[in-house]
Amino acid sequence: MTYSGSLLATYKLSDFIQKQYTDLPQRRQDSSWQDLFYDSDGFFQNNTPQQNDSKNRLIYHSESNVLQEIIVLKKEGHDVILAKIKPKNEEEFKMINRANIGLHIIYKEGNQIYETQVILEMDRYHKTSQQLVFMQKIKPVEILNIKQVQFVSK
Repeated sequence: MTYSGSLLATYKLSDFIQKQYTDLPQRRQDSSWQDLFYDSDGFFQNNTPQQNDSKNRLIYHSESNVLQEIIVLKKEGHDVILAKIKPKNEEEFKMINRANIGLHIIYKEGNQIYETQVILEMDRYHKTSQQLVFMQKIKPVEILNIKQVQFVSK
């Protein structure tokens, strides 16, 4: 099985297990588990960066909105913007599943400040029945502000 196929199978199996066994331990509150897997591949698609993480930054968080989090991950030679979406119902899930996310950002590069739109595409390998993940690689910059977030047609 390929790595991508393994991810798809893992998330489907995880969804099934979580629906069948609702009393399983929640590893998000387990600090030793968090420390063991922190910053590993796929970790931030399911978890939030720690506040003291100087490399990976949570730049938006809301428990009550459809848009749950926006995270900037520092990688070798590039950054990744990651957005987590939690649709409120099945109809909303289907609609969002057919869209991309447009972020209108203000960023700093060197001593200059710029504005641009970044299109985040859905990461089909890290989606669950409860959450959709959208991502895009960008050049390493300092994001100062997000002016607007919108769903855009693919």
